[in-house]
Amino acid sequence: MTNDDASREHPDLGTLVDYLHRELPPGSDAALLAHLESCRPCAVVYEEQARIGEALRMQARAGERELPQGVVASIWSAVEREGSVQESWWERLTAAFRPVVAVPLLVALAIAFFYFGVPAMHGGTAVARTVDAGYLLDDHAALSSTVPFSESAAVPASLEQDRPGGNQQWVADAGAAGGAATH
Repeated sequence: MTNDDASREHPDLGTLVDYLHRELPPGSDAALLAHLESCRPCAVVYEEQARIGEALRMQARAGERELPQGVVASIWSAVEREGSVQESWWERLTAAFRPVVAVPLLVALAIAFFYFGVPAMHGGTAVARTVDAGYLLDDHAALSSTVPFSESAAVPASLEQDRPGGNQQWVADAGAAGGAATH
């Protein structure tokens, strides 16, 4: 479509109103502005819509009424009375349970219920967990037999010491005693 074709197409009333209220995208806005500058009948319709809109705004401003002074004075006196009245203890208590305080409190109560209440509903007593000591001893024995410095393992010569009372000598003596018993 050429520019001549686009300039011959006239926008509908809704598009003109959207243009008037600046609700068109930038590309469409620029194209409609170029059309209004070149098409006198569309410019007349646009100006009529602008005048109607301005007349409606003037009518709305003229229709706004102020409240009578007696009503305004009674409203202000009621506000002042509300501010000077002491809150009762019940009102202060209910103010404390606003959502900012009530929501975390309810969450804490729900957690406490699930921690204490649910087990109590399922028998009342907690089941003690037991440990199979025999399994642990067998496991320890199996792991100990694979440790290189256990009583049944041979001690490397580099760790043997001739000093009496040294820990290495004791380990070497224990290894030799265990090794002698197995030979």
